[in-house]
Amino acid sequence: MLFTKRKMKKTEFLFRIFAVLALLMFPASLFAYELPAPPSSHTLQFQADETYFYSKGKVINLKGHVVLDEVYGGSVTKTIMAEEITVDISSQTAVSPGKIVLKQNGLTVTGDSGEFDYEKGVGIVRKGRLKAGGVIFEGKKLTLSQNRFVYRHASLTTCDYIPPHYRITSSLVDLEPERRFIAFNNFMFIGKIPVFYFPVLYKPMGKGTPFISSFYPGYNERNGFYLKSNYMYRFTPFSRGKIYLDYFSRKGFGTGGEYNYHRKEKNLTNISYYRIREYGNKRERQGMSGGFWHYFGAGKRYSYYGQSFFRWLSDPGFNNDYFRDNPFSVSAGKEANVAFTLRGLKSVMRVSAASKYTRNSVTNNFEKSYESAPKLEYSASGIKFRKLPFVHNFNFNFQNSREENVSYYQKKGGADWNVTTNYRISKSFTFYPSFLWNQAVMLSTSAFVSDKWVGRWQSNLVLRYDRLWGNVDLNYFYRERLKSNKLKKDIHSSDSGEEKNSFGVEVFVRPNYRMYFRGVAEYDLRNYISGGFTERLSDISAEFYVKPSLKRSFFIQDVYSPSKGNQSFVAEAEWGQENYLKVGVANYKSDKNDFFISNKIGFAGGKSWRVEGVARYRARRGKGISLKGVNFYEKSFVLYKDFHDFRTNWRVSSRNGVKEFSFFVNLKWNPPGKKTDKADRYWHPWRSKDMMRD
Repeated sequence: MLFTKRKMKKTEFLFRIFAVLALLMFPASLFAYELPAPPSSHTLQFQADETYFYSKGKVINLKGHVVLDEVYGGSVTKTIMAEEITVDISSQTAVSPGKIVLKQNGLTVTGDSGEFDYEKGVGIVRKGRLKAGGVIFEGKKLTLSQNRFVYRHASLTTCDYIPPHYRITSSLVDLEPERRFIAFNNFMFIGKIPVFYFPVLYKPMGKGTPFISSFYPGYNERNGFYLKSNYMYRFTPFSRGKIYLDYFSRKGFGTGGEYNYHRKEKNLTNISYYRIREYGNKRERQGMSGGFWHYFGAGKRYSYYGQSFFRWLSDPGFNNDYFRDNPFSVSAGKEANVAFTLRGLKSVMRVSAASKYTRNSVTNNFEKSYESAPKLEYSASGIKFRKLPFVHNFNFNFQNSREENVSYYQKKGGADWNVTTNYRISKSFTFYPSFLWNQAVMLSTSAFVSDKWVGRWQSNLVLRYDRLWGNVDLNYFYRERLKSNKLKKDIHSSDSGEEKNSFGVEVFVRPNYRMYFRGVAEYDLRNYISGGFTERLSDISAEFYVKPSLKRSFFIQDVYSPSKGNQSFVAEAEWGQENYLKVGVANYKSDKNDFFISNKIGFAGGKSWRVEGVARYRARRGKGISLKGVNFYEKSFVLYKDFHDFRTNWRVSSRNGVKEFSFFVNLKWNPPGKKTDKADRYWHPWRSKDMMRD
């Protein structure tokens, strides 16, 4: 074997597989000839302190500050740095028995040793470590290609401390930089303590399709300990889906999902579903909701729309048991509707169908309260004839419907013709008269009942005094009903055909954009009304709002009847923004001795944490101004805390006698929650930015 040793100090040697063989096998006289062009643009070049070449085995051994570059088309695609690398020319492989640093596609991998096959374009790094997308990957064995890294017996974290605060161990991690990674058979450790297991973890990295998984452990008195998990996947820029997998220690396993589609000015669609078969219950409990809004297109004069909404529940208590943040939980009903609309420049035509079910308080079951199939509506507004000063508005509707406690369908409809105008009397006074004719019809559904036509006419006369500080409206309103199927006043009925005859005053004062006052009162002029002035005077409504600064506001509203006393009182006050206090008080005639009070407080302790507290309770008025019998019907406390690696929130709440504790941990490699999805804002407006579900 011919052994050649050549010692060089940081010299560069460019070799190509065939060129190196030619240089070593032919005599020196051939150096005067030009070498042939290489068969490929794939080359290797290196720097080293020492180079050893074994001619028989076609092996080059490089030692001391070795830098080995792989070049494609004149560009460096991969760089390996080590203290020793052995290159086998015949098999196009390179081996480093010691510490290495590899740079590829903007990523840096460090390892204890490595092997690389340049012909196949793959390599192996033992105990390889790299950082991509803010995530630090380590593994016993890393197999890499041009755009893919596969780890065996791996761990990952975003914590740059040594040792890290947390880590996730995985049996296999498949990473595609700038796209995504997926990990299997995962255990999460806080320090050295295992706290959680999940079979699959997926995360987009830059250009990939977003996927987010989140977990909500907690406890409440009804369902016991639970673990709610969400898996959200964005199929396209316009659509996304969610899968819900939940476990409740007292009730069993619940599953469900949600789909959203939003294409700007074209379509807005949502469908949500959830089901659970509780332990000991043969019947599944289910809930479904959703709907769509769709723009079909437009012609020269018209545009076309469709929309629908539905909410279906297997029983009235379903939402309150499993979706306690959903406001529909206190509105235990189900409904469905669909409508198609034709819109013109001044007209709208709509065809719809709808049904509603409400809860029977005795049987606690659903009962149908309304159904229409179909209902036709048409309106035309802002119509003028020639140069006349009057503006005409037309409305028409007809429906085949069934009302609550009625066992048959009724065919009924109506039409309105409203004429309005205005006259400027002076700089401060304007007169707004309007007149309306209404014709209602109910067609017979029985051979023993005739069709019923009822006409009404009304006038509304408004005199407005308008100034910079606000305005005052004096209003006279009259509405008269005619006899069925006749053009005569219905004088033989209990109200003598006078449905309304009143004089009203409305005052609106707004001295600046931060303050306003509004007061409304009305006096009944109908002849058959008995009683004096106070009996004829309607409820007096007054409200006042002031916002002296961005951090302070106050609102109060009161409705008072001179003959029946106070009807309702509502007051709200708010101070602060990040640190805030909100107080609300309400009292209603139906529970005149009860005050409903709502307090909400928030405090931010710097950038890393903040707290929110909510207390809603009913306080019964005792003798004098004392309060007794305070009943808290909702209490909650939420702590938002950011750690070095996590965003967390911790919630303790009690509502309707059900106590609940839950917490949510979000790794910082996920972006903070944002309320940016229009479909979510439209279909679930009560969800906060941190809520992936109810």
